[in-house]
Amino acid sequence: MERHLQNGTLESIWSDVFLVYQHQNRKSVNGSSQHSQSNLLKAWNLSTDKLAESLMNLQTFISTEYFPATRPNIGVHSMPGGQEYYQACLDYHLGTHLTPSQIHSLGYREVERLEGLMRKIMIQHRFTGKISEFLQFWQTKNRQQNKKWNIYQVYRGVIDRARDSLWRVFHRIPLTPLRIELFNNSRVPARGHYTKNVFYLNTFYGNRTNSNVLPLAFHETYPGHHFQECYKRQQNLPLYRQYPLYRRRFAIPFTYPTYAAYSEGWALYAEHLGIELGFYETPVDMFQKYMSEIFRACRLVVDTGIHAFGWTKERAIKFMKKYTNAPTGEVAREIDRYITWPGQACAYKVGELKIRELRQRAETMLGDKFSVKDFHHQILKLGPIGLDILEEIINDWIASATPLVAPNPNPILSPHTSSAAGQTPASCLFHISLFLSLVVHLLCRRL
Repeated sequence: MERHLQNGTLESIWSDVFLVYQHQNRKSVNGSSQHSQSNLLKAWNLSTDKLAESLMNLQTFISTEYFPATRPNIGVHSMPGGQEYYQACLDYHLGTHLTPSQIHSLGYREVERLEGLMRKIMIQHRFTGKISEFLQFWQTKNRQQNKKWNIYQVYRGVIDRARDSLWRVFHRIPLTPLRIELFNNSRVPARGHYTKNVFYLNTFYGNRTNSNVLPLAFHETYPGHHFQECYKRQQNLPLYRQYPLYRRRFAIPFTYPTYAAYSEGWALYAEHLGIELGFYETPVDMFQKYMSEIFRACRLVVDTGIHAFGWTKERAIKFMKKYTNAPTGEVAREIDRYITWPGQACAYKVGELKIRELRQRAETMLGDKFSVKDFHHQILKLGPIGLDILEEIINDWIASATPLVAPNPNPILSPHTSSAAGQTPASCLFHISLFLSLVVHLLCRRL
C-alpha cells in the first residue's frame, strides 16, 4: 500500500483509520502457519492496494472534476435565489426575522463595544498593541504546563463551584451527573463541547484551552448547555420538543427547526451570568469573558459578510484574526464551518442579546416584583423555541405580574413591536392551533 501513499492526506487516513485493523491482522499472521501467513499477507496486500487505488481515484476526481465544477463564490447569495435562501436560513436558526443587513450592523456594533471594554483592560496592564498580541502576551505570561491532569483539575474545580452556586439564581431541580472526557484532536476547532451529560475537552490546544476556562465551562456545563438539558428533562415535554432533530441541514426551511438561537443564546447568556455569580474576579478574568463574547460578535459580521455581501474566505479570516490569537489554520476551519452552515453562527449572539433584552424589560417593568429565578424558569421551562415565541412568553409573564411602568420603547434587538402593540400572545396562538386541529379532524371524519 505504501507505494500508493503519495501525500500526507492518505498517510493520515492510513494512520487514523486502519491502524487497529492492521494490528489485528498482524496478530493473526503471527499465530498462523507459514503457509497461512503467506496467504494472509497476500490478501492483506491485495485489499490495501485496492483501497489505496480507490482513494487515489477519489482524490483525482475531487481535484480535477468536482472542484472545477463548483461555484467560484463561497456565499450562498451567488446561487439562484440565494438571498432568499439565506434569509430562510437566518429565520430557521433564529426563530425571528432579522435581515442580513440588520445582523451585519449589529455585529459591528457589538465588536466595537467589546473591543472598547477589552482595551480598557489592556491599558490597565500598560499594553498598547493589538488585541491578538495582548492575548499572546497574557498567555505566555501565565503559561501553565499542558498536562492532562492539570487541565482536568482546573475545569473540574470551576464546574463544581458553578454547580454549587446555581441556586442563587435558579429554582432547585435534580441534576444529572456531568462527566468530563479529555481528547486530543488538531482537526476539531472547538476547545470543548457538550453532548449527553459529557463535557468533551480538547487538550490539543494546551495553554489556549486554559485561556478561556470560565466562559467555556459556563457555556457547556453550568449554567449552560448541561443545566439547560437537566431543566428541560423536568418539564415533561413531548419527545419531539425535547430532542430537536439536527439532521437534514441542507433542507432548510423544509425541516423542523432546531432553534439554535434559543439553545446557543442561553449558553452565551450563561457565560454572562458568571459576573452575577461572582466568578470573574480579576480584570484578566473579564478579558476571558470579553474574548469569548467578541468571537461570537465577529460571527455576525463574517457569516452575513460571506453569504449576503460577497466576502471572500481570506477577508473573513483576516477579520477574525484581529480578535483571536488562534493559528490561521484553526481560524480557516472555523470559517469553513460558516461557509457550509449558513446562518447558524449568528444564533449565539442574537439569542444572548434577546434574552438579556427580555430580562432588562422584565426588571424595568416589574421593579421589586422581579424574581430572577422566576425569569429563568420562564426561559427554560419550554425547551427550544423561536425567539419570537420566547418574547411572547415573557411578555405574558410580565403582564400577569401587573407591570409597574411602560415597556422599554427601544429594545436592543427586536425590529418588531411588542405583543401589546398588536401581536398575538403565545397563549392565543396555542388555542388557535388547537381549534384548527379540531376543525381538520372534523373535516377528515366527514370525508
